[in-house]
Amino acid sequence: MEIIAKKDNIIEESISKEYATYSKEEKKELHRKYQETYVQNPAKFNQMVKKLETVIFKQIPASPEEFLDYHNGWVPKKDIWPHIKEDFINILNNRTNYFELSFYGSTRQGKTFLAILLIMYTIHFVHCLRDPGTYYRLSSGTKLVIYLVSFKFDKIKELYLDPLYEYLTHADRYIRKIQHHYVEAEQKEVGLEKIVWSSAGQGGTVLTLASGLQIRVGNQNPDEIIGANVIQVYISEIAFFINQPGASEERIFELYTNAYSRIRATVGKNYLAWIFLDSSANFSESRIERHIIKTLQYRENVYFRWRSQWEARPWDFPKYYEGVNKLKQQGFNEENLKQELLKQGYVFNVITGNGNVPAAIVTNPLQLKDVPKDLIDFVPIDVYNEYDQNPIKSIKDIGGKPTSNESKFIQNVAIIDSIFNNPHLKNIEGGLVADAADFPEDLLWKQVEQVFFHKMFNGRNQIYRAPTEPRFIGIDVATSAKGDIYGFAMGHMEHSKLLRERMFIYDFCFVIQPGKEGINLSAVEHFILDLMEKGNVSIIDLASDTFQSTQTIQTIKRMNINVSKPHLDTSLEPYIRMLTSLVTGTVKAGKNIFLKNNLRCLERVRPDNGKEKIDHPKGPTVNKYFGDWNNSEAGKNAKDCSDAACSALYSAMESQIMPTVIYEDENKRQSIKTNDVVYQEGIDEAFSKITGEFWKI
Repeated sequence: MEIIAKKDNIIEESISKEYATYSKEEKKELHRKYQETYVQNPAKFNQMVKKLETVIFKQIPASPEEFLDYHNGWVPKKDIWPHIKEDFINILNNRTNYFELSFYGSTRQGKTFLAILLIMYTIHFVHCLRDPGTYYRLSSGTKLVIYLVSFKFDKIKELYLDPLYEYLTHADRYIRKIQHHYVEAEQKEVGLEKIVWSSAGQGGTVLTLASGLQIRVGNQNPDEIIGANVIQVYISEIAFFINQPGASEERIFELYTNAYSRIRATVGKNYLAWIFLDSSANFSESRIERHIIKTLQYRENVYFRWRSQWEARPWDFPKYYEGVNKLKQQGFNEENLKQELLKQGYVFNVITGNGNVPAAIVTNPLQLKDVPKDLIDFVPIDVYNEYDQNPIKSIKDIGGKPTSNESKFIQNVAIIDSIFNNPHLKNIEGGLVADAADFPEDLLWKQVEQVFFHKMFNGRNQIYRAPTEPRFIGIDVATSAKGDIYGFAMGHMEHSKLLRERMFIYDFCFVIQPGKEGINLSAVEHFILDLMEKGNVSIIDLASDTFQSTQTIQTIKRMNINVSKPHLDTSLEPYIRMLTSLVTGTVKAGKNIFLKNNLRCLERVRPDNGKEKIDHPKGPTVNKYFGDWNNSEAGKNAKDCSDAACSALYSAMESQIMPTVIYEDENKRQSIKTNDVVYQEGIDEAFSKITGEFWKI
C-alpha cells in the first residue's frame, strides 16, 4: 500500500507540474471539455472523461454513495434517514445540475442535516479540484464562498455551524486547527487524503480551508452576498424571517433574488452551484411560501420536496402505517386508500385553513362543505392529541402545511361578519366628510341627526335606541389635517336575557375623512358637544390614546366626561377584550366597511422593543367606499375605525355599569317602530293628497 501511495504521489506531482505549464486558455478549454462531455454522455466519453479527470482533479472525488459510507471517513458514524440519502444521491448524481434546492413542509424531517451533508461534500469536492477558480469559470486562484443565512445569527449557529463543526470534528478525514493561519501549511504536510480546517477566519469567514473555499455568515449584511464569488447560498427557515422586527416580505424576497442572481452571475449553472431554501410551513398568505409552493415546485432545474412528519419519520407513526400496510394488502389503491383509512379510524380530517377558511379538526362532515380539497388533510391518528391541543402549530409542524397567519389577530373572519348581523342597528356604512374649509359647528351633527335621532313630542331630539343608557365614546385622532382620517365610535350597554351577559351596542362607528382642504380637526370636539346638547345623549367616558390638544381635554372634562386612555399601542388587553366580545357574540354594530376591513387585517406584532401589540399590516390603504360591501377594500391595512371601536368597548366593559335595557326587547321595539314608520309614512302621503285636493277647491 505504501509503494502504491508513493507511486500515486509521483504521478500527481508530474501531472501538477504539467498543468502549471498550460496557458489560461488551455486550462479553461480542458475544464470546458470535461464538463461538457461528462454532462452530455459520460458513458460514450468514458475514456476521455477519465483522462480529463486526472488533470482536473488532484484526487478523484468520492461518489455520493461512497461519501455517505462512514467507513470511508468523510462523514461521522451516524444514522442517515433513507429519504435524506435518497435526496443527497439524487441531487449530486444529476450532472445536468439543479440550480435550486427547495425543502418545505414539517419540522424535524432532516432538512438542515441534508444541507450540512451537501456543504461537507462541497468542501470535499473543491478540495479535490486542482484549480477551483477555473473549474467554476472564474480566474485561477479565486476564493469561492458559501453563504449561510437565517433570520438571526443564533439560528445559523444552532442549525448550521454547531452541527457542521461537530461532524467535521468526528469524521476521520478532517483535521482541525485552532488558528486559521496554519491551515495551508498543515494541509501540505498531511497531503490529499485528509482535509485541514479551522473555525476561525477573517472578514466574516466561519470556516477556513486550504482549498480557498470559505464559509461565511450572511446575516450581518445580506447585501455582502452581491460582492462575493458565491457558489452556494443556504437560506434557512426563510418563511420565518417575516416574524423578525424590521423584516418585510419585500426585503426577504429581495435577499432571495439577490442570492439567486449572484450565483448565476458568478458561476452559472455549474455543478454544485445552487441556492438552498430550507423552510418549514408557516403562513398561507406569505409571498415567500406562495413562491415556494406555486412557482418553485414546478420550475425546471429545481429539486423540490414537500414532506409531512409521517412521510419523513414513518417509525413515529406506527398505528397509521399499520393501517396503510393492512389496507394495501387487501388491495386498496392510492385513490381509495385515504377514505378507507378515515373510515377505519387510522386517520382524521383536518382543515388546514387560510386567510378565508379557518383551521379546524373535522368532527362533523358538514364542516367540509365548500372547503377546497387542497385545504383538507388526512392526518394519522397517532398525533390526534397534538392537533387537538394546538391545531395551528400541529398543522404547520407535523403536517407541514401552511395555515392561517398565527399573527393574524382574528383568525376566523366569520366572527367579524357576525358583529353586523343585527338588522335593527343603524350605522354609517362608509365615512363622513369634515372639510377644513367649513365651519366646525354643526358640521358632523347635521350629517347624523336625521339618521340616528328623532324628534319627541316636546321638540327635543332622542337617539333611536336605548335613549336612557349612558354612552361611551372612542376616538382615534387624525395626526394630520392633510390626508389622514379620524376614527369615531359611540355605544352603550344592554343586557341579553338569552346570553345572560352585558352586551356592547354601537350606536354608530365610522371614519371622518378630509375634504378638499384637509380634515377639520375641530369638528369632532363640536360633534361631542352637539351629541350632548342637541342629541340629549348622556356621555360618561371618552377613550383615546391621543388628543389634539390640552384645550380639547379641558373642554371635554368641563362637560363632566371622564377621559381615559386604553393604551392600544402598548397593551394587548383592550383588543383581547374586543376579541372575547366577538367570540361570545356580546358586541353588535350596524354595517361599516372600515370597521369590517380594519378588524380583518389586524395582526399581533412584536416591534423592536420586544413588547407585543396589535397593529395593521403595511400596505396601500383605500379611503373611498362606493357601496360594494362584499368586495370593497376600504379600511384595509389600517385600524383608525377599529381603534375607536375598541376604545369605546373597552371603557364600557371595564365599567361597573349594569344596563336596564334588555337587548331582545329593544330589538322588538325597533322592529315595531320600523313598521310604525312605514304606516305613518302611508298616512302622511294620504293626508298630503287630501290637503292638496282641498287647496285646489
